[in-house]
Amino acid sequence: MDRLPGFRDFYPNPSRTRMSGARTRASIFFDRWRTQCRRHGFREYDGPPLETLELYTTKSGDEIVGSSTTSTDKGQRDIALRRR
Repeated sequence: MDRLPGFRDFYPNPSRTRMSGARTRASIFFDRWRTQCRRHGFREYDGPPLETLELYTTKSGDEIVGSSTTSTDKGQRDIALRRR
């Protein structure tokens, strides 16, 4: 599966002393939620808002199509908008 052009992923930084790209984009509103998640061993991942529809159907099955916002881009790829 190819990524859509113009989008990138922000993976957790393996170094705990430096902030990752996802962390620097984080807002103060989510700090408590993030603190609790980290206490329980979760790490933050922030992906692009648009992905190929194939990615979502592979992960969640075809029923995700009916509950997602989907479209076709200029490259004739089926894409889906990620909901937060």
